[in-house]
Amino acid sequence: MGIVCVLFSIALLVIVVRSLLSFLPGAANSSFGILLEKVTEPVLRPVRRVVRPIQVGNAGLDLAPLVVGVAIIVLRAVIC
Repeated sequence: MGIVCVLFSIALLVIVVRSLLSFLPGAANSSFGILLEKVTEPVLRPVRRVVRPIQVGNAGLDLAPLVVGVAIIVLRAVIC
């Protein structure tokens, strides 16, 4: 059970770091940003199909990382 809890924590950390990198110009195009995208995109893409980004002024706000993060937190609370 302990390994699963650690994996949930790591997954949550990776999602948060990827979200924070989106605010830094050029960070998403770095090798680290590309690695994070490859790791997280298979989880975020299906959520984006259901929860579309919302328009905030001229920018789009992607809610998929928030939804996935909350799901990880809930799962971790139930399982761990």
